[in-house]
Formats: sequence, C-alpha cells, structure tokens
Amino acid sequence: MKTSYLAALLYLFGASAALAESGVLVDHVPTGAQPAIVIAIVKQALLNRHWTIKAVDATSIDAVIEHSNNDARLRITFSKWRLLYEGSSIQSIATGNGPTRQIIRRAGIVPERWIEYLRRDVSTALATIPESPQ
Repeated sequence: MKTSYLAALLYLFGASAALAESGVLVDHVPTGAQPAIVIAIVKQALLNRHWTIKAVDATSIDAVIEHSNNDARLRITFSKWRLLYEGSSIQSIATGNGPTRQIIRRAGIVPERWIEYLRRDVSTALATIPESPQ
C-alpha cells in the first residue's frame, strides 16, 4: 500500500508538466557564419546523435529523442551569434514487480551529457568557419 501511495504522489507532483530548462549551447558562433549554415550544422549534429527533427526554420530547430526511459525535446535557436537551447524531458520509472508493477512518468531535464555531446559536436563543426572582418 505504501508503494502505491508513494507512486501516486510521485505521479501527481512529478509528472504534471515537463520541467523546462534553458541555457547556452554555444557561446560564440563565428561572425562569418550564415544562419542557414549554423542551423544545418546543428541539424546534422542532432541527427548524428539520433534525435528526430520536428521543425526547422531560419533561426531555430526543434528535435525529440526517445532513449531508454527518457523522452526529451529540445529547441535550439541561433540569436546574437550564440546558440541557445530550451529543453525538457519525461522520465519513465518502473516500480514494483509482477501484477503490482507500475510505470511512473515524471518531469525532468535533458541529461547534461546529451547537451555536452551536442555542444562538442556543434562547436567542432563551427570552428571550421572563419570569422569575418569587423
């Protein structure tokens, strides 16, 4: 009974809405980079990491991934020579065994290692673009 009660509380307080996080993916994009090229680089980095692209426009890209027990979404935006991101995830946690087994879904943030992998991939690709003279 205590397990069911705890599971219900986790569900009510944890999965009511996805936690949103935001931050800087890349602090400096070379001034010689065209927005279309930057978004193409981000798109390729996401695809290489098995994200599914949901929407692309001139300065942003939306993607989702379902991995293990984590369903995550990201929106990456090119603004003022920086790449910014907003993301959230829903984590599924199994409790109990056999007939008492329950799946609890709770709000979470995109795992930091996923952000770091994208940051590294995008930064490496952007480093090949020269700065334009100011």
